[in-house]
Amino acid sequence: MTKQERKEYLKAWRESHKEQVRARKKAWHEAHKEQEKTKMKAWKEANKERVINYTKCDLNSLGKTKNSIRSKSLKILKQINLKLPDYEIHHCFGYEDANKFIYISKSLHLKIHQYLRDNNISADTNHWMQIRDIVNNTDEFTYIRC
Repeated sequence: MTKQERKEYLKAWRESHKEQVRARKKAWHEAHKEQEKTKMKAWKEANKERVINYTKCDLNSLGKTKNSIRSKSLKILKQINLKLPDYEIHHCFGYEDANKFIYISKSLHLKIHQYLRDNNISADTNHWMQIRDIVNNTDEFTYIRC
């Protein structure tokens, strides 16, 4: 049996034995719940310092953390009661001012970041002119604050 044939056979078997596979997975997770919790807790402890250091070192040109700028922008949204599910803040005007951002859907946000990666544009800089057409040509709700 070739590798591809074996793969198709296993896929068909899992499809015909769905309940059995689901029950086996559920039983395994129940049996190993404490072990997985302990493992995750150890990972968090081991990486806590690294995450904190990264957040502290991720600064804008004024020496403020980008995380503080993001928090201030989110606070602005909450003050005007505009917080929506499945929407995200995007700082396309740079991280110097917390008042300058756009509020777009997650799908559009992913599309913008894909465009930035494809065109080697830094997401930390002012890139509004490069993404303006993408944002303006969407049918979804967009809030621009600049």
